[in-house]
Amino acid sequence: MADHPANPHDALLKATLETPERAAVVLRESLPDKVRERLSDDLPTPLPGSYVDPSLQETHSDRLFEAQMRDGRPVFLYVLIEHKSAPGRLSRTWIETI
Repeated sequence: MADHPANPHDALLKATLETPERAAVVLRESLPDKVRERLSDDLPTPLPGSYVDPSLQETHSDRLFEAQMRDGRPVFLYVLIEHKSAPGRLSRTWIETI
């Protein structure tokens, strides 16, 4: 029998954000234009740590990155992703309003 992670959604998101190349794609596709335009083309550097409360780890993933702005200043990007296998009450409301 194959081993399955306890939370495959969390494992997938963490693996996606694990490497700077993949994280750069996710960040560039997700950040607002005004933020994205100010970032350099350098890859973000993943930093250790998590700020998600242990009681929320089943449905949330987070990552912290250091990146560079075009003017050379460092910037920290904190990514918090809610992941669920089925939409909750608020998720459905949000989806229905789009």
